[in-house]
Amino acid sequence: MQRRYPSSPIAAVAAVILGEESVLLVKRVNPPNPATWGLPGGAVELGETVKQALQREVKEETGLEIESIELLTIFDSIH
Repeated sequence: MQRRYPSSPIAAVAAVILGEESVLLVKRVNPPNPATWGLPGGAVELGETVKQALQREVKEETGLEIESIELLTIFDSIH
């Protein structure tokens, strides 16, 4: 999938996973921004709900299976 100038919007998700006094971050391996720290997440795949995409991305990136999902915010990232 071409990311720089896509022909249509790319919906994505990011998880905020809280510990008692911590937030889970992952070190990115792939573009965009490899070798930086961020929230686990990624693009929504065709046919997935946002919840399914978030659960899949968290599992792929951390090995964790998450259940409780609350929408915190929605924002646009247009470059």
